[in-house]
This record gives sequence, C-alpha cells and structure tokens, in this order.
Amino acid sequence: MSRVATTYRQSSKTVIGLATAIATALGGVALTALKGQGGNDRDLYIALGVYAALAVLVITRFARLATIASTKGLVARGLLWTRRVPWSRVQAVVIETTVSLREQEEHEHAVAYIDNRRRLALPGVNDKNLDALPAAAEALRQQWISARGSAWQPIEAIQRVAAHRARHKSALVLAVRWVKIGVGVMAVVWIVLIVFHALPPEELRLPIALGLAALVAIVGGVTENMRNRALPELPANEAPSTGLPLSGSGPSAPSG
Repeated sequence: MSRVATTYRQSSKTVIGLATAIATALGGVALTALKGQGGNDRDLYIALGVYAALAVLVITRFARLATIASTKGLVARGLLWTRRVPWSRVQAVVIETTVSLREQEEHEHAVAYIDNRRRLALPGVNDKNLDALPAAAEALRQQWISARGSAWQPIEAIQRVAAHRARHKSALVLAVRWVKIGVGVMAVVWIVLIVFHALPPEELRLPIALGLAALVAIVGGVTENMRNRALPELPANEAPSTGLPLSGSGPSAPSG
C-alpha cells in the first residue's frame, strides 16, 4: 500500500468562478456607493476595504476545501473546520446525490459514515471536481479496507443507512426535480390556452398557474419517492454499486 497521501481539492475552475463572482459583486457595490457618495467619503473606503478583505478571506478558505486520504485515515478540510478520522472508525464510503438550489442541478459526492453515526462529507470528492468520481470513491474504499485493521468491527445499522442513502434520491432532490417539471408542464398548458384564446380571467391566472405547477410537482414527487422505495433491496451483505461486502474484509466472491 502506498504511503503517499492522496489529496482531493476544489477544481481551479470552481475557485476562479467563485472569485470572479465575488469580485464582480464587490465591484458593483463599490461603483454604486462611490457614485452615491461622490467618491470623497473616507468611511466608505474603509468599509470597502473591509469587504474586500472579507472576500479574500472567503475565497482563501474556500480554496482550502479538500479531502486528504493517507494510511492513517481521512482528513476533511471544510470552510471553517478540519475533521480527522482514522480508518478504524469509518463504517462505509458511498456516493450520494444532492441538489444545488442555486444551480438547480443534481450533483454526486462521496460521504464517509463514521462509527458514531455521523456523516462526513468529503470535500473535493464530487462530480464537479472529478471526471471519474466512482473510481475515486472505489480507491477510497480499497484504502479503507486495507488500513482499517483487524480490530475493526462492522456496525450493520450504520452500513445499512449508508447503503440506503446511496441507493435512494433524497426528498430535496425529488422536490426540486419535480418543481422544474411542474413549471414546464404549466408553461406548455399556458401556451396551448393562448393559442386557443382560452386563458382564464386575469385575476385567476397566477393562482391557477401556481396551483397546476404545485399539483404536478407534488404528485410526481410522491409517486417517484414511493417507486424508489419499492425497488428491490440489495443483498444484506453487498454494498451499493461496488460489490464490496458491507461487513467483510475484502471484495465479495462472484455469485453463481
């Protein structure tokens, strides 16, 4: 096993994008304030200097987000925190799906489940920074299996929760997805009504549109959630998508 630590960082594109967004917003605020104050207010320059310093601090802290995997364990560096977990305390490493409310897109990221029933998101180990996220997650699993030691004991309750979270979409993911579908359906219906000159009275248009979008979103989200939960469960000793046993010490034997 290699003694060299593997570091997963935020991609330079993500860091540059954040820096550009903050710099643009700060520049706009500064220009507006300077026009309003005539450019002679000393307190204004001090305030802008403080804002600029805070912006640099946020960007710097964001750039440090990373996951470091070594022979000893995981180090997860967040925006304001650093968490160190030895491999012997890790119960599972899985890929989960989340949704970005800002981008309204689904994203996948790796999560480690710890023996105290806490989830540890692994910064940098996600589909925005890695083209081969499943391969990276599998490498982390193999490193965990090799380094957790003979004293490691499985906690099936935690492993089953991890497997469930990896297989099923979260309620938030489904909600955002079906809200978008509901808005799309409402837009199509509205276009049809416009073509046939059958729009409802003006005072009822917004309530009807919002109600139709909400109805489609609720029915679709509930139906898909029920369908997902009705999917056949994986065998109790098999981890999601990898074929690794949840409580064994290595890869499972091929079936059949």
